[in-house]
This record gives sequence, C-alpha cells and structure tokens, in this order.
Amino acid sequence: MAAEVWVLSPNKRSFQLLASHANNKAAAIYYQENKNLDILDPENGLLYEVLKKKSMVTWDKLDERDSLIRKDGVRKAGFKAALSLPLLFNGEVTGALTILSGKDVHELAVFSWLLDETAEEIGAELKRKQLEDELNLIFTVSPDILAIASQDGFFKKISPAAVELLGYAEEELLKAPFISFVHRDDVLQV
Repeated sequence: MAAEVWVLSPNKRSFQLLASHANNKAAAIYYQENKNLDILDPENGLLYEVLKKKSMVTWDKLDERDSLIRKDGVRKAGFKAALSLPLLFNGEVTGALTILSGKDVHELAVFSWLLDETAEEIGAELKRKQLEDELNLIFTVSPDILAIASQDGFFKKISPAAVELLGYAEEELLKAPFISFVHRDDVLQV
C-alpha cells in the first residue's frame, strides 16, 4: 500500500507530488523508480477525474488502464486499485490524496469515510501554505520597501529590498519600534 499527496498548481495546469508514503519494499521501489514523475499534467488519468468531478474517484484494475502514466511501476509494485480524494478549499480543488493498494477497490472504500473527514482540513492547509509561499516570493523579489507591522508597533516581517534601501540590518528593523525609523517631522502623520 502507498499514499500520495498531490498539490494542484495555482494555474491548475499541473499536480506536484508533495508527499508519499510506502508501507512495503515494493511500494518503496515504486517511488524510487518513478521519482522523475513528481509533476503530472491533469490532462487525463486519475488526478484529472478528481479535478473534474471534485469528488472521490476509485479505479480498479490499474494495470489495465491505458491512461495511467506509471503503469509499469504499478504492475511491478502489485497495485491493483486506487482511491483518490480531492483536497478542497472553498469548494475548489487544491490537491488530491491518493491511496494505492494491492487489494480490491471495494476494500479501499473502507478508507473513504476517514479520508473524507480530513480532506477539507488538508485542502485548507495546502491553500494556506500556497498563499504563504506566494507572499514570501513577493517579499523576496519585490524591489520596493515591503513590511508587515503589528499593532504593538514593531515590524513582523520586512523585505530584503527594505533592508538594503533603508541601510539597516534586518535584526535592527525587527527589534525596534517602527516609529523610531520615522523622521521626527513625520511622526504625527504616521
């Protein structure tokens, strides 16, 4: 048996393998031999169906599926069935949780109630992480002074451009109240 978490790109053009778990040697070999297939286009296949239906999809007879990109690996590992559940945030797919098994597809259905309970929570966490990564990218590459300040009067985050343009070390900017960096003639306007 194996489990995978796939994250859908913001433009919905690809899924990237975020995490995988193999509970036996055959499954571990499967991931080792397929490590270059960690980005998949949702043009067809199991992940495409999950994206399109926004609901759980089960497949049996995996070795007979023509649209399965990793068919040789599936055959070697002895996987016979798969269950894939969309990870949702506000009704939109953010990723998919997939279970691969050497057992019949009906035996995988036992997991569906458990997975269904946690799928929305995982989807929300994936979305939060995506937004956090996007914010970090904006802070990192922006040539402008960007900062997040809290109500206690301190910067909580400051961009590298701000550090360079202001001429202070990041630690100095984060440790002192931001008002101390404002010119005394401008303090009343802040």
